[in-house]
Amino acid sequence: MIDYGTDGDYVLVLQDDLLFAENFQHHVENLIDIKYPVISLFCPPRKYYEAEAEIGTRLYREKNFLWDQAMLFRKDYREGLFNYEFSESESKEIAGKHIDVMISIYSKNTKQYVAITIPAIVQHDLEIKSSIGTATKIGKNKRESRLFYSVPPDYFKQS
Repeated sequence: MIDYGTDGDYVLVLQDDLLFAENFQHHVENLIDIKYPVISLFCPPRKYYEAEAEIGTRLYREKNFLWDQAMLFRKDYREGLFNYEFSESESKEIAGKHIDVMISIYSKNTKQYVAITIPAIVQHDLEIKSSIGTATKIGKNKRESRLFYSVPPDYFKQS
């Protein structure tokens, strides 16, 4: 985890098998200025994200789907997530799964949705074996974003 912002207003959590976009740090600093509760820096391989990219969407507000390769958490969101009391059925759903399931449930219950960057500013490095044993392919899709490309340094800067 890497603290960002004033007094650690945000924390950046990264998986260990990532490639970083050009101007990565600059993008992260601009995204923090937007003050969104949680931002995924990885754009999963889904057709609707590709359609959003075609119309110029830069941050997609997602209600219940994300991959947790790289996440920016605002301090109050992070504290709320750590202190949240999940129901018994939610706890069963979360058990043995990646943290993205917990984030999705918490975000939905508290109406604090995740923003996903389009394009992704991180990419899975599929040449590195997953340290948690995730396969290179999940269903028909490789564990990589189809929307990983360079954008100008101020692309995510709030206007």
